[in-house]
Amino acid sequence: MHVTRLRINNVRNVRDSELLPSSTVNLIVGDNGSGKSSVLEAIHLLGVGRSFRTRRIESVVRHEATSLHVYGEVEGEIGRHRLGIGKGQGTEGTSIRIDGKRHAAASALAEILPIQAVSPESIELVIGGPQERRGFVDWGLFHVEHRFHRAWLDYRTGLKQRNAALRTRADPGPWDRALAENGDAITGLRRAYVAALAPLFANLLAALSANVALDLEYRQGWAKENSLLDALRAAATRDREAGFTNVGPHRADVRMRTPDGKGAECLSRGQQKAALYALKLAQASLMIERSGVKPVILVDDLPAELDEQRRQRVLDILEQLGAQVFISSVEQALLPVTPAAVFHVEQGVVSKVV
Repeated sequence: MHVTRLRINNVRNVRDSELLPSSTVNLIVGDNGSGKSSVLEAIHLLGVGRSFRTRRIESVVRHEATSLHVYGEVEGEIGRHRLGIGKGQGTEGTSIRIDGKRHAAASALAEILPIQAVSPESIELVIGGPQERRGFVDWGLFHVEHRFHRAWLDYRTGLKQRNAALRTRADPGPWDRALAENGDAITGLRRAYVAALAPLFANLLAALSANVALDLEYRQGWAKENSLLDALRAAATRDREAGFTNVGPHRADVRMRTPDGKGAECLSRGQQKAALYALKLAQASLMIERSGVKPVILVDDLPAELDEQRRQRVLDILEQLGAQVFISSVEQALLPVTPAAVFHVEQGVVSKVV
């Protein structure tokens, strides 16, 4: 998919701007604080329903405004669509429209406009907690495996019901079997996805000259020797005392390990960033391979994140993927690429240069 028209209202310091992006490489340039990252943030809102920089909408809505709005026209592998999202402070909430019709869930946007974002905050995928990596894998499965989303929704519902019973010290047994069935489905899909992702990740990590080999290890969230149903039953007493479910795919993780067993926290900062880009680009590549749909790729402040050599290799890989790309930078000269379109941002005003 790619965005053909983008209108931004009150996203941080971008008050009212409209862009007609290229379907290939788009460069967003401007001084620090000018609003260039806000353009990427607006695209992310349109496809994901939230910012990639924060979950606090108050900091995303422009100062002195009460709400933000992003409108986009997209086209590609699954047709043409008009998308819109509005978010307000306080009680105003979120409004989502697709082709003029209201929708309640942001997942409806994600189905049409898959977004792959890499920003300084994304390093948490490598060195942060398991939640980041679970979300990463689940994003990939959402776009390539249709069975996953239903199993994930049913598992979440069952988990809430079981936890509610635990908080009242009731018997969690009635929910165990259904929870285990959905949990097993999720785990099987996640395990297969990580196995497919691993060789792509390894190849890209080598291409980025990280000078380190990393294996991806999926940890399912309970002891390997037990079935999930047995694990839930065995943990019932401990869960009742804690008031929540301690085992299951909601406790899973994907760990990166060197051949001698060291984790990503032992890597240099440069190696960690190379691992991040290798993960994100491997996921985009796997999505294109499995679904035929190309995600829109957002890269925030690439020159500040990677040295010149790795920067060039990332740009080469992006070109090979053939997806629509938006890259922000303080200077065009810092990016050894010929973009199809260049937009300059100054004091929140976006204008096309090329």
